Amino acid sequence: MKTIYLSKNWICIALLTICNSLFSQSFLKVLHTDSTKWDIAKHELYGTAMSNLYLSGRDSVSGLDSLWMNNFGNIYFAGKIREDTSNRKLFYITPELPTEYLIEDIQLSINDSFDFMGYNGYHLEPVDAVFFLNGRKHIKFNISTTWGDSIEFIEGVGPNISVIYQWPDGAGLYSVCTYELTQLQYSTTNPNFYNCQPNTQGVPDGRKTGNDIICYNDNENVYIRLKTSFPEGCKLTMYDINGKVLTDLSFTSRTFNLDISSLPDGFYILEIFNKNNSVPFKICKNN
Repeated sequence: MKTIYLSKNWICIALLTICNSLFSQSFLKVLHTDSTKWDIAKHELYGTAMSNLYLSGRDSVSGLDSLWMNNFGNIYFAGKIREDTSNRKLFYITPELPTEYLIEDIQLSINDSFDFMGYNGYHLEPVDAVFFLNGRKHIKFNISTTWGDSIEFIEGVGPNISVIYQWPDGAGLYSVCTYELTQLQYSTTNPNFYNCQPNTQGVPDGRKTGNDIICYNDNENVYIRLKTSFPEGCKLTMYDINGKVLTDLSFTSRTFNLDISSLPDGFYILEIFNKNNSVPFKICKNN
């Protein structure tokens, strides 16, 4: 048998190559010409209205994409947008003014700040949390939106308050529900929406039914019992109120007990998936 000897230098190079491949992550772009679309929600006087934003037409000189809004079949010009992929930043120009606003910086870290330039009265705000969810970097600020969540910059999606949040018509009103590139890439976990339609009754509480799934919350024993009639089994994902995944697993039996003893008291979102259905439940743990 032939023996191969490696010098220390070669071993170091090999280890560096392995480490780089393990820990490096390619940056997810937001803008893809003529295929990018966001479903967005807006608070109206008598409820919630759904619209969508999409790109159509990139200026080859400036690199700016034209942004359009489809609101109940009426098409409006919503400004222009460009992405600096080298520095991982998004810029937006409103339809009325030529001013270019920095609307997202995905390179921010804890202790960094971002200037919201007067959006809803906010200016220089510190980053509250940085985490990865489903392969995307999230940068969270301790700024509440009208939808009950916090402002986030989401890698490969854009701000969760929409890319037009600096447009006076959109300030404080919009929430990104989905992001698509020909096919669905992202969907919000905000309990105000179910399958990206306004959830007027909120997420169902434990002990309420949906699509043959019943959720029992037994605070005394600190577990959740799930019962389903689906013979093929289900996938279960639990999130905290900030959208962080706490549990992600599959089960094939018709009943399943989920131990939540280690979780602090509070509200959680439990989502059950099978081949054709996705059902969220709002869980309150209060010992």
